Amino acid sequence: MRLTQSQYKFLTSNKKFTALSGGYKSGKTFILAFKSVLTLMKLKADGIMAEPTYRMNEDLLRPALERAFEYMGVNYRYSASESMYYTNYGRIILRTLDKRESLEGHNVSWFGLDEIDLLKYEKALEDWNVLISKLTVGEEQYGFVTGTNEGYNFIYEQFVRDAEIRGNEFIKKNSYLIISSTYENKSNLPNDYISTLELQYDKKLQDRYIHGLFVNIGGQLALYNYSDKNYKDLEFSNNRRTVLCWDFNINPMTCIINQEIEQDKWCYVKEFVFSESNTTKTAEAVRDFLIEAGYNGNIELTGDYTGRARKTSSTTTDWVLIQEILSQWKPIKRLKLTSSIRARLNAINKGLESERQYINPNTCKKTHEDFLKTRLKDSGNEIDDENGKRGHQVDAASYFDYNYYPIKLENETIYL
Repeated sequence: MRLTQSQYKFLTSNKKFTALSGGYKSGKTFILAFKSVLTLMKLKADGIMAEPTYRMNEDLLRPALERAFEYMGVNYRYSASESMYYTNYGRIILRTLDKRESLEGHNVSWFGLDEIDLLKYEKALEDWNVLISKLTVGEEQYGFVTGTNEGYNFIYEQFVRDAEIRGNEFIKKNSYLIISSTYENKSNLPNDYISTLELQYDKKLQDRYIHGLFVNIGGQLALYNYSDKNYKDLEFSNNRRTVLCWDFNINPMTCIINQEIEQDKWCYVKEFVFSESNTTKTAEAVRDFLIEAGYNGNIELTGDYTGRARKTSSTTTDWVLIQEILSQWKPIKRLKLTSSIRARLNAINKGLESERQYINPNTCKKTHEDFLKTRLKDSGNEIDDENGKRGHQVDAASYFDYNYYPIKLENETIYL
């Protein structure tokens, strides 16, 4: 087994608390599993391992753990009803970070946590404090953390602030952090994996998600790449490819018309933003506009996937209702279940930076204002809607980029 330099430093660290933070697919979950099994064998004592969610335990952690068991010749039995591995050295208890109560009631010698920065800072700190209170068994106790940092969040506060810095290492009395780049693990990835990300990520996203650097996205503008370079004085044309981008909120209900002005170049040319409205009224307003404009082409629809299930009446969902009202243009839906708000914002910021996406700020005034003013919460993973005032047009637009120009490979799972 060939390790990267950062993986080796993480694996051999004897600090009480050791962390490895890095770019996507830099081998973090893989090495967390190996360090955890080695610690189990060394201490012959139980430990807790956790991902933010149950699904991540099943998809990421368990395959990595079982590979580590097999590589080191450790016989194991998994109890699904207990979410627990039994070995001759002790138990590994699998829990989730989204439920504090699942972390209670255990006395262990060590714990291993993956992707803790996906949690809000307050929640991550709460889980951390619960877990360090469980380190009561044996003469040695350890805690391990891996994950991609999400800006100046838990990993930064716990391991970087006030640390001694030595290159990509951050050292404190009881803790040690290594920052790893995706490039370090290049030999274990598809040949075009990194180049594909580089083509689709802007510089800030490359710094964070490839090079593993701390980048301040939290608290910033949601569309930090939006500027006057994205302005175009274009109005609706009845002979362009047309996509209607929807966000389903009663106050306001939003539909923005996006038209392809040349191949893979788009411009928002018309908006429908109605307070205290509903899907029917908004769709009818769009229909009346298209009729008056003499539009004869087909219509494409994109937006919130949950509109497939959300019923605006006793029997009809949002999307079915829109298709019925706009039926003369034979509307086609392009929808995809969104993995996260961050994935949508990554896609739209890339479109703005590359000047794939434009807007007429005069015919889309509310959308323009929303693009300029919508900010993220401190976690960097949620839009600050200012009590419902902001983010609706950003949402509608981000669904377009996420569905038409997603950042490839971002959510794919690759096991080493």
